Amino acid sequence: MSDISWILTDCFDTVLIRINSADTVKRKWAKKVSNLLNFVISNSDLYEIRRTVERCLQLRCINGEFRGDELFSQIADRIGIVSDIELERVFLVDLMMEAEYESEVESLEVNSNLISELRKKGKTMAIVSDYHMSGDFLKKVFHHFQIDNLFERYFTSSDARCNKHSGELYSYVLDKLSIQGKQACMYGDTKKSDVDNAEAKGIAAILINNKKLYKEESIQDVIGKLKKVMIQNLHGVDSFANYAAALYLVIDRLYRQCISRKIKHVFFLSREGEMLKILFDSYVKNHGGDFSSHYLYVSRRATVLSSLKQIEYEDFLTAGSIFNNQSLQYFFNTLSFSEEECEKLKSQVNCDFNTPVDRFAESKELQFLKNNLFFRKTYDKKVEILRERFKKYLRQELFYESNQVALVDVGWNGTIQDSICSFCNEHQKVYGFYVGVCTKALVSPESQKIGLLFSEIYGKTHNFNEWSFDLTFFERILSASHGATLGYADESGVVTPILKEYETETCSYRMLMPIQKKILAIFNEIDWIILNSPYTAEDAYSFFLEIHIKTLLTLSISKAKFQQKLYENQVENFSSGVDTKQRNRNVFGPRQIILKAIPKIKTLKNTEIMIKILAQNNMYFFIPIFSYLKKHSLLKKINTKI
Repeated sequence: MSDISWILTDCFDTVLIRINSADTVKRKWAKKVSNLLNFVISNSDLYEIRRTVERCLQLRCINGEFRGDELFSQIADRIGIVSDIELERVFLVDLMMEAEYESEVESLEVNSNLISELRKKGKTMAIVSDYHMSGDFLKKVFHHFQIDNLFERYFTSSDARCNKHSGELYSYVLDKLSIQGKQACMYGDTKKSDVDNAEAKGIAAILINNKKLYKEESIQDVIGKLKKVMIQNLHGVDSFANYAAALYLVIDRLYRQCISRKIKHVFFLSREGEMLKILFDSYVKNHGGDFSSHYLYVSRRATVLSSLKQIEYEDFLTAGSIFNNQSLQYFFNTLSFSEEECEKLKSQVNCDFNTPVDRFAESKELQFLKNNLFFRKTYDKKVEILRERFKKYLRQELFYESNQVALVDVGWNGTIQDSICSFCNEHQKVYGFYVGVCTKALVSPESQKIGLLFSEIYGKTHNFNEWSFDLTFFERILSASHGATLGYADESGVVTPILKEYETETCSYRMLMPIQKKILAIFNEIDWIILNSPYTAEDAYSFFLEIHIKTLLTLSISKAKFQQKLYENQVENFSSGVDTKQRNRNVFGPRQIILKAIPKIKTLKNTEIMIKILAQNNMYFFIPIFSYLKKHSLLKKINTKI
């Protein structure tokens, strides 16, 4: 070593040990850039763009060596073509450079043993690396690990336009250092590039036998971790906690939609929104974001009533559904007509106040009322109070603080959003985000509705039939801790919701509360796995879909009885508060089941019908068979093997 004046060392897997493969680093980079660009372009698209640009540059550049700034400039050009990004090109390149730096330092460890050995040599040292980034970039990485002061120079193949693999980089280094080969010693982990080619230039070389600790983390590796989190026993009631998979996809997409659209105020609608808000808040805590999340006590009934117009302009086409098959007395009670006002109307209007009215909006009874002056004046006063009270509630809950707001609910037509939009100011844009949206949903430029899992507004989305199967059970699993919102009270200037608690629904919530706690726990574990991987939820999409189908349709008798109980406990709050068991009596007997129900198993769109029919005939033993057939029918369609 007496003639040696310079020690040359390789970088990766020599001085710095990779704990992630180079490809995994690229995936991490793509994920970070997608995040920084507010998800206007996906991580998978960015990863593929980068790979394409790298291949093109390798063909075009001298010796296949390209610089990092060239790489990211080309990527920036392609991003500009495929997405609408309002960033200057220079800023975009800098952003990608920083993401590259962060991805590298997260994936490296210092080889402390080698560093200690090299310190003892007491020689001037330089880094020599086949690397697409510059020597200055590499120095910045070394600075992060506080070892940059140990090395005098940093040589990379991208700066020199030649590499160790051909041996030409050594000639370049010797020339820049103004030394001969015998004055240098090379340390590296690759025999050909670091030893053989160095010795060919007269440089002494030492092979470092570092055991490579990393392996490329594939999406299958991530899915393997996710599988361990999912409850293994799909037959027990606790397996409903695997709804966390579908709900994670919902919340992940909601977050990305809000980020990309720059929505700050997110309003979760009661009652299913209660659990969705808990999940969203947990997600934001881990991922960051300048959000203000709110919880609105609303219902179709309360918002439709609050959005009623003056009698001259109200056609009751929307509101009529509240009053269909209800008596006029129910109509008056709902609008808070006093007993004296009702008695006065009875004396003036020749109508039966106690008989249910079919097709209320088109009924003769409504026309009689509209022709009555006392009714018109009283109705208009009641409606004005309802509208002003709800508008005050929205103002109280900071609904008007932003020109862009998001409403979040389970689905399916977004009628509450339609009602709320009638209270928006002229500059306010409302986005409705739902688990799913169906064809009946109304949309406009000022009021958009987005199905996060499925939608058929503009045609059926990918895997619509699979995600929408048993969609009503989303409502059950997201049951809230409180009753339905009937209306609003103004107490000393503060508007509070009027809630109606039903014993059966309270019973359902008690049944579901342990499952919801498990959903949150699984949700957070899923999030931790995704966050600490180079992948996103979308990369695991097929897995989430398959888990969802299996959770729905691996039905044991215990799960079926659980579902049947939830179904019976449901109260239709849009009407007079009658439970489902009372309203829906099974008309099928055992003979009809065999003749009609069994042949239609493949066309079933939810399990509720099947369970209702079989359970009410005490034929539970058929349910696992039926669900098995339907499950495999759906799994065959999605054609996944996980």
